[in-house]
Amino acid sequence: MSLRICIVGNSHVAALKRGWPAVREKYPDTTIDMFGTYGTSFLDLSVSDGKIIADSETSVAYFKLTGGSTEIALDAYDRIVVVGAGARIFTMANVLKTLCPPFMNADLLRGSEGGDRKPVQKLARFYRGQEPSLVSSALMRQTMIARSAKTPAAALIRQIAASSSIPVYHLPAPFPSSTTLALKPKSAISRLVGMGYGPLFSDILWDAAESAVRGMADVIRPPENLLVEGLLTDSIYSTGAARLDEELGEHEDDELLHMNGAYGAVVLQHMLERMAK
Repeated sequence: MSLRICIVGNSHVAALKRGWPAVREKYPDTTIDMFGTYGTSFLDLSVSDGKIIADSETSVAYFKLTGGSTEIALDAYDRIVVVGAGARIFTMANVLKTLCPPFMNADLLRGSEGGDRKPVQKLARFYRGQEPSLVSSALMRQTMIARSAKTPAAALIRQIAASSSIPVYHLPAPFPSSTTLALKPKSAISRLVGMGYGPLFSDILWDAAESAVRGMADVIRPPENLLVEGLLTDSIYSTGAARLDEELGEHEDDELLHMNGAYGAVVLQHMLERMAK
């Protein structure tokens, strides 16, 4: 059965465009069109008369560059995939500096069985003398969901779902490169990983992303073997990271947020396998 897929997103579409040739032959009956636009210009996308339309000079230029058109007719496809434009992970992690859920509560850890003070000491360094508000796990969850629901990706997904019955998927931006640990050791992300909370915080992020678009889109998580400590992407996938405008060359070696074609190929194959189920 043939499958027509449209991928629309921000600059993270570049890795998928770079990776598609490596897996295309495995899916001869699948066609994929990709449209991407940079950063805040994603906000200039809207849905009208069954079409995703680029409404600004920047989004028009990049839609033409990446997909060859300024608009996407939803009924021309069997699946729509929205890439990136979700909650920024560094911003989400910084929430923990002002809101302290139970797993980050040093007083609870201090009274836990075993009396190991190392987690308490690491938490003290994490908060750096600040006094965050203690919140329940439920309140923390709702806070993160609310932030995810306000993202450009969630807004576009709501518009698509209101205009079409075509299945929609959301492929969030990759987790930052594992080089974050060396280049930004004091960041909240690096500190969370250092305390062993990477997988736990990752679960919170995925729950928020999935809950924000539940009933409108299926969220696709990356394969676990791409990740380090559940919260970072192995640096082999950030080396030679792709740009939407290939004439600008690849990203610098210290790029933390964008990935290369190898990442795109693995994620695309994972995505197609998920759609086949």
